[in-house]
Amino acid sequence: MADDAGQGIVIFRQTVEDPDLGAVRTLRRGLESADIKALPVETREAFSFFVSETVTNLIEHTSVSPSQIVLELVTTAGAWVCRILDNGPTFDGFDAQLAMSYEKWNSNKGLQESGIGLALISRMLPDNWYEMSAERADVCNAFSVRYPARRSIVNRPRILLVDDDEFTRSFLRIVLQDEYQISSYPDANQALEKFHESPVDLVISDINMPEMDGLSFRQALVDRGDDLIPFVFLTSDTDDNVSRQADELAIDDYILKPIDPPRLKSTVRRLLNRRNSILEKVMAQLSRELTETLTPDLPEHIGVIQCAVARRVPSAGGGDLVIPIGEDGIFIADVMGHGLGAKMVAHAVSAYARSQILQMGSEWTPGSLMSGISDAICADDSLDAVIVTAALVRIASDGKLKISSAGHPMPIRLGLTGFGYVEVGGPLLGLTQNQTYGETEFTLVPGMALVLMTDGLFEIDPSAAAQNAAEQRICAAGFAALEQSMTASEIADQILGEYDDITGGEPNDDTTVIVLKY
Repeated sequence: MADDAGQGIVIFRQTVEDPDLGAVRTLRRGLESADIKALPVETREAFSFFVSETVTNLIEHTSVSPSQIVLELVTTAGAWVCRILDNGPTFDGFDAQLAMSYEKWNSNKGLQESGIGLALISRMLPDNWYEMSAERADVCNAFSVRYPARRSIVNRPRILLVDDDEFTRSFLRIVLQDEYQISSYPDANQALEKFHESPVDLVISDINMPEMDGLSFRQALVDRGDDLIPFVFLTSDTDDNVSRQADELAIDDYILKPIDPPRLKSTVRRLLNRRNSILEKVMAQLSRELTETLTPDLPEHIGVIQCAVARRVPSAGGGDLVIPIGEDGIFIADVMGHGLGAKMVAHAVSAYARSQILQMGSEWTPGSLMSGISDAICADDSLDAVIVTAALVRIASDGKLKISSAGHPMPIRLGLTGFGYVEVGGPLLGLTQNQTYGETEFTLVPGMALVLMTDGLFEIDPSAAAQNAAEQRICAAGFAALEQSMTASEIADQILGEYDDITGGEPNDDTTVIVLKY
């Protein structure tokens, strides 16, 4: 399928020659450095996932790897286009591969096969298309995704107009339609019936109307709990009694007829800015409260094993989650994204985890509990496009561990002679119902430790060489602390101290570290 997105303006372009998997980090960091703050956070994160998945597939799942991969970010009329170009083999049968990826998505098998990422991309960014090199002047293959710009019509503030005079409604629409979405109705009853069909950011209503006047309309909104939406009266009535009634209904402003367009625009802009300012303060307070409730807390010991958790959180915060499971288990999860949205998803995941353990009781296993959490997330339509990785550990009294993973970074083992990884894997949470998760057994002996972490710990540097060096430094810091017989808490602090040195104390993502030491 091909699509002409128009020439547009290329606002960012980055080329990687002779790419390896380090190109994934390089291009993701490049995307993060581009000026795309006008896009919603969830769209920026979807673009980042698109880049990661597409570049990984080009390097790992093509017969001949491309010698050049290019990331482009383009603005066109009312939209943003994120595009990956490559000079490798053509991806034949894009539509067929997309259909196959959805078949895998909806099945209970094959979720770890290549191709499932394409379904994830299409689910998050449904406006996508692939162009073969023969179709393009630059003789490159191109995979593109598109998102409407924030100020496109679908993202403009929505204003509801209510006035029985057709000329006034038309006049208001002409004055405001270049900056706002406009819905208009000739009477208040009709406006009330349609009010909750789509979000409303501001209401402009005439006072003197037949059947239901503006005062009654405002009172009806107050009675329904919609009194926080900014409300403006249109009136040519200077009667003091009407003014007093309006004031009692806590309206935000008046516009006198005949309407002065500059004053109308100024009033609308001021009220929307005030509303946004209030919402930002409320959201910031909610975000702080959610952050406090997400603060990880683990017991100091589970059997013979010392337990410690530490983290670094950037200013926006994110969706890292750590909760104890029963008396002998630990659940760690990482929600893709930052800010309030990621924190709310983390709370939902936490609730599902706690609910599942209540249902299963003491007989739970990491695999069965992970499956239950995954099913709960899959059944929740509000989490439809969410990406969550997780790991579950159950600790026996003798130091034996059972571990399950849902797309989470592999644990680091710190042993008597060095460090390495415990190989354990599984599909992301919530991809499909009835997904099963395996378990890996690992035994800690005296003097050993296991480190669980979220991916922020290793999402440090864009270049593959620097990234590998950073990973080695972090693992070496943990091993050095172990050799000095430090406690689990001290080892966690040493690891994050090394992380701080590498990042300059300015992390880009939430970073959580759990240390289990015998």
